[in-house]
Amino acid sequence: MRYKIFIINLARSPERYQQALAQLAAWPDLPVERIDAADGRTLSEAEINQYYSAALNQRQHHKILKPGEKGAFISHIRCWQQIVEQQLDFALILEDDFLVDGDLPALLNAIAELPQPWHLLKLAMPNKQQKIIAGKQEPAFSLVHFKKNPISAVAQAVSLDGAKLLLARELPFGRPVDVSMQYSWQLGFQALGMWPLIFKPDLGFESTISGKQNEQVNRRVFYWRRLEFSLANLWHNLRHYGLVAQSNRTHPALQLGRVTGPDTLFFRYFYAVLAGYLKALCCQLLLIKRQYFGGFGARFKALHRILPAC
Repeated sequence: MRYKIFIINLARSPERYQQALAQLAAWPDLPVERIDAADGRTLSEAEINQYYSAALNQRQHHKILKPGEKGAFISHIRCWQQIVEQQLDFALILEDDFLVDGDLPALLNAIAELPQPWHLLKLAMPNKQQKIIAGKQEPAFSLVHFKKNPISAVAQAVSLDGAKLLLARELPFGRPVDVSMQYSWQLGFQALGMWPLIFKPDLGFESTISGKQNEQVNRRVFYWRRLEFSLANLWHNLRHYGLVAQSNRTHPALQLGRVTGPDTLFFRYFYAVLAGYLKALCCQLLLIKRQYFGGFGARFKALHRILPAC
């Protein structure tokens, strides 16, 4: 099986690439290739507009993307293009601020043995741990489905089919790349994961790829986007994992079972998941100011369009 490890790195940060290589020094035979990151600060407006849509950004996200965020997404697009051009079975895509703590060759072997088709695997998680709602136990690494996809894009595996799908569905883009991966149901596939996660971002470094994130946000839109995401994510999880113990409509070959076991009653699972989402929903509604509810009916019409597609 043909695969490569792509490391996304800016030309103006060669020291970051050397630090990334040092993380992989224990495995000198791994096929590593540097991907020249798109520098959002130097890209022309015409170059950015080949990939980015300001109109889509207004519909999908709660803030205008910064140049670094646009460059980060374009950098991942370059990785997907290389997977297709080189006809790789899959690629491990790493941003250059990663740390690895585990058996990387064993992880790559586990990915290579996964039944096809699969599209994208999340391999890193930020500080906040995400719950697992379904999984398939393997000797070293388990294939899992997260309750909510981790937002980090520092480490993920993308298959050839996944790269083709992402190139077809993600252009143009209007959200940051890690946020967009959370909306996997809109792309027509599931982002799964390999557990345990052996990658994490190096918090000692500021990301040179995406840049600082200290701008003002439209909190009104932010809370609405969170509400939309929570409801759509709940619907997606219940459709794929809430009714049948061994159910996966998107990837039947993978046969992910609920981590609580095949004999667990549906209602035990349903109430556990629903209670968590209702708690989050109530907290979000309390944070929304009273004047936000003007035009709320139109918002629920938008939800009606979103949920059937999940």
